[in-house]
Formats: sequence, structure tokens, C-alpha cells
Amino acid sequence: MAPSRSNRPRAASSFGYVPHTHKRDQDVHIDMQYAKHSVHDPLQFANEPWNHCENHTNCYLGLRFDRRDEFKEELKKMDDEFKRQLQVAEDKGPDDNDVDEFQHMLKEMRESNKGKKLERVIHEEKRIKQTRVNFASYPGKRQMMERLKAAKKAWKEEVKEKREEYVKRVKKQHQAGQHPKYPERWNRDQKLDLELLERVKDWNVEDEPEDDTIKPKPENEYGFKACAIYFKKSDDGWQPDTHNHPKFKDGKFPNQKISVHDLIQPSSGAYMNPLSEPCGEDRLRYFHFPSNNMRWIEEAMARYYDEDSGNHSDTQVHSKKSSKAEKLLSREYWRGQLHGGAGVTGNSIAGPVHARHMRSRCSLIPLATSSGAWTQRGRTPKAASSPSNPLAQPPRVKAKNFAIFLPYLHWETNSRRAKMAQVIKEVTKELQAKKAQEERRLTTIPREETQEKPERGCLLWRKDRKAEEKLKKEIEADGKGDQTGTEKKGMFDVVTKWKSAKNGKSLIRKKRCKLGRYLLALAQVADAMDYEADERLLRENLHHNPPLHIRRTLDQSYFLTLEDTSVRDKDQVVYRETREGRSFHTRNTRVVMVDQLWLWILDGNTIITSFPRRWGRNKPDPSGVHKSLRERLESTPEEEIQSVYDLALVIIDQCSRVFFDRTKPLDQRPEVMDLFASAIGSVTEHTTIAYESFWRNMEIRSMKIAQNGTNGSAKHSYLDINPEGTLLRESQDVAEELQIMLKIYNQQLHVVRDFRKILGHMNGESKNETDEVRTLIKLLRQNPSLAGDRSKPALHQEVALPVPESTIQEANDLLELIRNRKAEIQDLEEAALQRTQQLQGLLLLKQQQASIIEAKAALARADESVKQGRAIMAFTIVTIFFLPLGFTAAFFGMNNEQINQASWMTLNQQMKWMFSVSTAVIVVSISIAFSPWTRATLTAFVKIPIIFVLEYTGLRALWKYYIVGHGYFEEKNRERIDWIHGHRKRKEGREAAAKKKAMEEDKDERATHKLVAMFLHGEKEPKEPKAKQVSWKRPSLKVVNVGDMIGSRALKEEGEDIEKGHGTIMEDEG
Repeated sequence: MAPSRSNRPRAASSFGYVPHTHKRDQDVHIDMQYAKHSVHDPLQFANEPWNHCENHTNCYLGLRFDRRDEFKEELKKMDDEFKRQLQVAEDKGPDDNDVDEFQHMLKEMRESNKGKKLERVIHEEKRIKQTRVNFASYPGKRQMMERLKAAKKAWKEEVKEKREEYVKRVKKQHQAGQHPKYPERWNRDQKLDLELLERVKDWNVEDEPEDDTIKPKPENEYGFKACAIYFKKSDDGWQPDTHNHPKFKDGKFPNQKISVHDLIQPSSGAYMNPLSEPCGEDRLRYFHFPSNNMRWIEEAMARYYDEDSGNHSDTQVHSKKSSKAEKLLSREYWRGQLHGGAGVTGNSIAGPVHARHMRSRCSLIPLATSSGAWTQRGRTPKAASSPSNPLAQPPRVKAKNFAIFLPYLHWETNSRRAKMAQVIKEVTKELQAKKAQEERRLTTIPREETQEKPERGCLLWRKDRKAEEKLKKEIEADGKGDQTGTEKKGMFDVVTKWKSAKNGKSLIRKKRCKLGRYLLALAQVADAMDYEADERLLRENLHHNPPLHIRRTLDQSYFLTLEDTSVRDKDQVVYRETREGRSFHTRNTRVVMVDQLWLWILDGNTIITSFPRRWGRNKPDPSGVHKSLRERLESTPEEEIQSVYDLALVIIDQCSRVFFDRTKPLDQRPEVMDLFASAIGSVTEHTTIAYESFWRNMEIRSMKIAQNGTNGSAKHSYLDINPEGTLLRESQDVAEELQIMLKIYNQQLHVVRDFRKILGHMNGESKNETDEVRTLIKLLRQNPSLAGDRSKPALHQEVALPVPESTIQEANDLLELIRNRKAEIQDLEEAALQRTQQLQGLLLLKQQQASIIEAKAALARADESVKQGRAIMAFTIVTIFFLPLGFTAAFFGMNNEQINQASWMTLNQQMKWMFSVSTAVIVVSISIAFSPWTRATLTAFVKIPIIFVLEYTGLRALWKYYIVGHGYFEEKNRERIDWIHGHRKRKEGREAAAKKKAMEEDKDERATHKLVAMFLHGEKEPKEPKAKQVSWKRPSLKVVNVGDMIGSRALKEEGEDIEKGHGTIMEDEG
């Protein structure tokens, strides 16, 4: 069976190895993920999986190939049995009183598709084969499939070649009584290895040839499916309805789907587009497109009005002759709201692609005019103007068309985000190259610039390239046969491996086994097939006219002018907190994304939305917005949806609550609010530690205990700002991301507030009415007598309003929910800003303390400079006085031929030696002091050889171990000085200790005296002597009268009495 998936909680998915019940061709570890919840026996499910599985298609795909034919035969029997039962029921007919129930039963049996199990399995097999062929036909994918086949073949060949060796090894270990150390959870026996190796014996190394009859058939619109949800009118509201249409896939409300290609195709004689179908007042429908593709929306609006595609370019001037779709998507409500419009007026690449988005707005679109949108900052339509009589009944208004653009937060795995960014860069570079070629830019490039430049070496400190070439050869030899792609290894790989070698890591990477290569290639193909449709959609529509809107990260939605935000994206709080080891979600690192909701309400009975899904299929995806929306609508009672506006509010709420919906399972969705709170808590803890460390060091310094440092930098290490600077940066990042999220929810709040006001105006509310005034007007309309008009009887039934009162209340509730979500983010932002202010205050304190220390040091240096100046002045005076005398005495004291007729040297020769040697010494000294080249030369020819000799002969280690440096002596000297200075304190301490000891001895003497007195005179307590009359002399034993006490027992009792008395006296003395 296939390996179980971790995102579906099930019972134990395997059972222990039982030798007596295990059969030769039976799996030991049985996957129970496709079994019914009522089945707990793995053997029962393994023997008859067709009778105990929930989804026959998935169970079939999880079986071993040798059991699939049997599975199909059993499915055929089950389908035939169901068809026979259906035929018997139709032939039998209904009873006289149960006709409706019988028809309902037959309808359910036909719609259940229980007789199409085998048909579905065969269809899925064909779909998989067609998908493989289509995938291999796409550019760049055939090579990936060839690598997969080659890896699989190499693994099979290796296993077949070494099979006999494996068999001999297993048998030898079994005979010797040795057992390999398997993990405890495996619970397996070596006999299983022999059975598996026996299966391998009949393996065919070559894969089965591809079916030539299957030709590539790329799916129109990349295979994307649109969702259609229908409702029908009921007494309580709108109830779910399963719509019948030949293009709808198998499924019931709310999971009916149709391909995007079919939904945007014009109607013809044999095909009726669902968008073009007439929709009565008793029907409500909702269509959803899974991507923010402007082309799809323009085509869908044309299909809705059953018109041609029309012209929606920016240069088109709309008039009365314009079509309804052109008026609906006029520039004011469609392309004019596009920010960062690169690609709208052509294949332009000006500006970053992530700057492209629709401005958040709620617009009321009148089809009769080319203008007149209502927004919070715009004008009010005439139909919504305040009536002269507020108690008058609101007029019946025609259903309005709305256009709502709303940003919301979602998430994506970092690997998929990186792949999406890579595709965007590739497409943009291709378009740039195409533009350059069209404009003949390549012909104007000088020949020198077109010549290939030599590759820059990575070992810049070596003039010869032998070491680098050797390193590259080692890396190429290591990577031979281990290429997962045809990419050429560049200098980046060389630098990476060189750094690894310098850090003590192994330079040569461990070679993957052939099974590992096969599994890696298989995983790459599976991942590429998962997001292949999204990749093609992105490549072909990114710079199309009109363009596709990409999913943006949190930083991309805010920093619209940055070309590349990959570094900032990897610095997100969610990214850091979901890395491996930081969270229990360790499979994928995630980032926060900003998506767009496009929503149109048309004619009061149709909603069309467009917002993106996560990159790839990601099935199942419980945190998908539309998946969650369908689950919510499936469980929503009829009375909750009273109009099309209620459905729109539900859609907006579902987009807004992605990170605030605590009812969804934690598959991979990050708990963003908890992660931000955790990050702020970590910063708070480190800030507290930093403050405590700072004040503790300040206290130590004030007590002059911090004088034990070995150098100046060690004394003030607590003033280092690197830890606080890192914390400040992290705190600012947290606050900045929360501010971006607040901006998103502010936009949501403004859009929903505008939508609420439009709905209120449709009911006749004035522009500045409060909720209390609206309630009062509603009460007066129902009871005119309360307003003094007794001519009209009281109305006991609800007034028919264009927008139900419950819808207005739902809009108010949604506003309150968005405010609460915004308030939760705002609380976190305030906490992050508080931490930022605290860290800035700590850095300011450190700066002030450093300034104080520097000022004190400057004063000390100034005093020292004054003292040194005086000493230098004295030395200068002495030098001025004695220098001429010394020179004169030395000069006339020389022995030469001219002065004292010495024959060994003349005065001229002596002068030459004196001045030449002096000049040489002066030049060398000045060069060493002021010339870096001289110092570098001395380092190369003197210092380096000396250090080399000291290091490799061990003299340096001996010096460090046996010879103490000056710092050690300075520290010892400071300790001795402190000990000398503490002489007075030590003397006072000794005197205090002696006095305390004398007092304790005094107490003992007095206690003994009282005991002896009590012993001599009985119970009569002697008078306590005054302190000055206390005698320190112990009483003589001669005065002790033991009386008639004889024996050890009597002595023991008397000793106990003495101890009790001693304790009593000591208490009195205390």
C-alpha cells in the first residue's frame, strides 16, 4: 500500500509482524488511510480493500500493481449489482401513497454514482497517463522525465546485480544467529528480506514502453476549474441547489465545478454558457475564478451579458453605444483602478511586477451612465439621496451592480514562493531580451563587450591558479554521476565548498546511493507536476495584455518600488518562527502573502469572484479560502442568507478571517498571531535581561569591582551595543510587519464600511444616520400613530425593503469583526513598539554612559598630559643645558690624527662614519614609523619567519604555558594592593569577631553558674548577679554535693534535668 499521509489523523496504520498469519504475497505494513473509520483490523482491509475503503479510486492507486486487476474485477461486480438493484426498483414501481418518496429515492440512487466505481478508476488511470504525456511535452520537462527514468533504471540494475550478495549475507546472518539492528517500530523479521529479494528476481529493468496512442493534449486554460454554487428561494431564505448542466463535473452543492475554458467560451447552438443562462428572481448563483487573471474576468463579463469580448483598452472612449460589459468594466471601475500598470498597454516591463494590484475600493456601477460611482469619499447617487420625509416608505429601486476590490492575508510555503519568484525572473529576462532584439540593441554593443570575459577566480589571494584548479577538479569528480540536472557548476559552488573546507567540514560530499537519486528525481517530478499548471499560467500571462496579477509577499505589497524583496521575504517573522527546529511545523518554512479579492454583484442575483489559490494543487488544503468557504456554505442554515448581499458578506468575511479562524485543523497553516506574540515575548525577555545586565554592571562599576579587567576593552564590555542592536532590528521588523498587516485591515474596514453605507442608502438611509436613528425610524414606519399620524393604522407586518434588515445587521457585525481583528494586530504592534522604545532607551543609556566614561578618561588623560608636559619641559631644559657640553666633550675627546696625533683614523674619516650611520638610522626609523610598505616588508621577511619557527617548534605554546605575561602580574599586583588597603577592615573584623566570641563565652559561663546554683540549692532560684559582679571563674567541683544519687539511671535522669535547666536559662539570657 502507499505510505500514509500525515495530514489525515487515522488509527494505527500498521500492525506487528505475525509469523503464523503472514502470507507470502501479503504486505506486512498495511496503510489504513483509505479504510473506513469503522474498520480497525488491517488484515480485513488488506484481504478485501474494495469492501472496506471510503474512496475506491484513491485506494486503487495505493495498491500494489499485482493486485489491481483483482480490484477492478470486484469493482465491476459491485457496479453490476448496483445497476441490477436500480433496475429492480424501477420495475417494481412505487406504492400508491409513496410516489414522491420513491421518486426522491430513485433520484438519489442515480445521483450517487455508486454504479460508476470502475468507470471512475479507468478514467483516473487515463487521466494520469495523459497528464504524464502532457507534462513530458512541455519545454524543459522532458529532460526531467528522462533523468527520472535513468535513475530508476540505474537503481534496478544495482539491485539485480547485488541480489545474490544480499541473499547470501541475510542467510549467513540468519544461520549465525545474528540479527540486523532494525528500528523498534519496524517489528520485522529477516525472512521478509528474503521474500522481497525473491520478488526482485523477476524484475524487468527496462520500463514498459510508452503508449504511442496517447498524444499530448494540453488542456485549455491550463486545466483550471471554476466553481459554480447555486441557491434557490425558500420560505426561510435561500437554500442550496445542485444545478444541472452538461459541463458541470460530477458533484453536488457546493462542489460543482466547470473548466475555466468552458466558462469563458461564447454560447453556441450546441452549448449554453452557464453565465449566459437566464437567472430568475428565485435563483441565486455564484461563480469563482481561481486566479486574478484580468483576461478571464473580461471574457466572463462578456459571457454574462452574452456579448462579444469588446474593447477594454485605455484608449477606448465609452459612449452610449458601448456594450454592457464595456460599461461594467469601464476604465473608472476596472483598468483605471490598476496600480503599477506594467503590461496593460502592451508588453511593458516598466517597474516591478509585484507593484501590480487593484486599489481597494467598493464601487456602485450604474450601467446607464459612464460615471457615477459611489464611494465613501465620492458623491451619493440620486436614488440614495435623503428623502424629505424620513418616515416615508423607501422607494423600490432596481438591483445595483457592485465592484469590490479587497486585499487580504494568506500564506505560502517558502519553496513555492521561491519557485514563483524564479519563474517571474525568467519570464521578465526573456521579455527584456526580446525587446532588446526588436530594438536592435545587440548590434550597437561594441565588440569588446560582446567578447567573453575570463571567469573571476575565487581564490583572490593567490596569484597562481593551481590550488583553485585542483579544487575545481575535485568538486567535478565528486559531482560526476550525481547530477540531478544539467546545470553547470559555477564558481559559487567552488566558493561554497572552499568555505566548508576552511571551516573544518569535509570537502568531498557524500555520494548519494542510486535509490536516493531515484527518490530525489521522483520527488522533483512530483513537485513540478503539482505546480505545472500555475507555472504555465504565469509564464504565458504575466506580461499579457491584460496581465495576470501575481501573489505578493507582505513586503512586496508594501515596498512597491523594490526590484527584489527575496532578502526581506526571508526575514519575515513567520519565516523565522517556522524554520526547522523553531516550530513543530518543520516540514516547510512559510511566509505571509497578500492576495486580492475581486468581487462583482450583478443584477441582484449573480456574484462573480476572483482570488488566487496557493501555488500548486495542494490537495487537500483545509486552509484554502474557497475550500473553507464551500465548507461554510454547506453548513450554513437557510435563514442566514436572505439576499445576494449576505452571500457577498460571507465571502468577504471568509477572506478576512484566514489567520483568525481557530476552527481549522493545523495542517501547515501558520498561526500568525501566536507566532508574532512569541517573537515579541522573546524580544521582551532578552530586553529584560539586557537591562538587568546593564544595571548590574553599573552597580559593580560604582563599587569599583570592575577594575579586574586585563585591558581597557574588557572593562567596558557591557557597553557593547551589538546584542541590543540585534534585538532592536528584530523588534522593528516585527513592528513593521504588523503595521503592514494593519494597513491591509484598514483597507478592508474602509471597503466594508463603504459597502454598508451603500446598502443603507438603498434602504433610504441618510448619509449620517446613526444606528439609533435608524431603529427609531423603522419603529415609526411600522407604527405611524407614534408619530402623531392617527389616520394610518399600525403596520403589523415587516416593511419590504430593497435590502433586508438582517443584511444590514450582518454588515454591521462584519465591521465589528474586522475592527476586532484589527485591534488584535494593533495590540501586538503597540507591544512591539514598546519593546523598540525600551531598546532605544537602553542604547541611549549606554551611549550616555560611554560618553561619561570617555569624558572622565579625557580628563584623566589631560591631567596626565600636563604632568608629562612638565616632565618633558624639565628634560628639555636639561637636554638644552647638557647637549652642547656633551657634544663638545665627545668631539674633542676623540682620538684622531688632528687632535692627539693618533694614527688609526683621521678627523675627516670619523666625520664620514658619524654622519652616514646617523643618516641611515634616521631614515630606517622614519620609514618604519610612517611607511606601510616598509612595515609590510619587515612583516614578510622578519615577523612571519619568526612566528613560523615559534609555532612549529612549540616554543610559543611553551611560552604561553610556562611564562606569565605582564597582564597576570598586573592583576596579582592589584590584588595585593587591594589586600593592603583592606588591612584596616580586616583588623576591625577580627576585633568584632573576638568581641562576639567573648559575649558567647560570657553567656555560657552565666548559664553554667545558674545550673550549679540550682543543683546545690535545689529549686530555689538564686538572685541574678549584676553584670559587673559576674565572676568568670568556673565553680570548684568541691562544692558539688551529689547527695544520695547512686547508679547510672540516677545520673542519666539528673543529666536530663540539667539539660532542661540549661535550655531554660539560655532562653532567659537570650
